[in-house]
Amino acid sequence: MHLTREPSRGWIGRMLRRLLRAGPRPLERDERLVALLFAADRADHLQREIMPHLAAGTHVVCDRYRLSSLCYQSVTLAPAWLEALNSPFPAPDLTVLIRVPSEVALDRVATRGQPRERYETAAVLAQVSARYGDLAMEARGRGEDVVLIDGCGSKLQVGRSVLAAATPYLRP
Repeated sequence: MHLTREPSRGWIGRMLRRLLRAGPRPLERDERLVALLFAADRADHLQREIMPHLAAGTHVVCDRYRLSSLCYQSVTLAPAWLEALNSPFPAPDLTVLIRVPSEVALDRVATRGQPRERYETAAVLAQVSARYGDLAMEARGRGEDVVLIDGCGSKLQVGRSVLAAATPYLRP
């Protein structure tokens, strides 16, 4: 099994991570450029890391992917444009959406001991949470496998729920 994340550890992903760490100050950059950077990172990530592992028969688990971009970036950008931008990327076999209220998410961010990232405000997280629910239903309507998990439990409880959802996909 190969574990990875987006933004990736590639050069575009590292640049995006610095941008995210700039904090939730008023959005000074054109959000379209941020969305294009996420798409460029995803294209690079797929080619450089994900597809070679899949071709070798390795299971790939990615923390965040296409649905994440559609949710976060649709707070300020047109969903149709974002869908078109992300349409070349393959759908995952399984999307696990761990849901928590924005207040719980912000409490967890506070315990991280690092400054808030770009999208980590109560208002943005509330919009993102609602959008995730809508997009999960749309993805299911297209035949994608999306599992919603209550993320308010302990790490152990949430981990067990994720493992239970993923287990059918982990068999050879």
